[in-house]
Amino acid sequence: MGETHLISNDQEALEIADRFARQIEAESADPEMELFSESGLLGMTVPKSYGGPGVSTVTFVKAVALISSADASLGQMPQNHYANIEEVRLVGTEAQKSFFFGRKGDRLGNAAVERSGKTVLENQTRLVPNGAGYLLTGEKFYCTGALYAHLPRHAWL
Repeated sequence: MGETHLISNDQEALEIADRFARQIEAESADPEMELFSESGLLGMTVPKSYGGPGVSTVTFVKAVALISSADASLGQMPQNHYANIEEVRLVGTEAQKSFFFGRKGDRLGNAAVERSGKTVLENQTRLVPNGAGYLLTGEKFYCTGALYAHLPRHAWL
């Protein structure tokens, strides 16, 4: 992966989203995801207090619309990345905020929904130490964009 650009404000986010949308119109998904990471757009919702531009919701929606106009699947794939960034912003510890908001260009994945419980709060999936590594058990059925993630959600719970 190349050097990730740091977006500084709302106007720049929209300019980069427009330029990126034009660039990806003829590309395939793999190079597009790398270009997406390098563009800095994955960090556009990171708060200013953590080094991001903290763009407005309106700017965020416009940027995603610009990208989706060029490739609808690419506009939808990072939805969970942005949702995870928002979750960290709202309920994350300071250590989590520092860690995740500082990972410029990394894509967060999800795979956070199960079929087994009666509610989303009844998680049966477990990540437990197993020798030198970890063992992940459970059943997932929804993981949009996880294929392109650098950090799947279970890695940071």
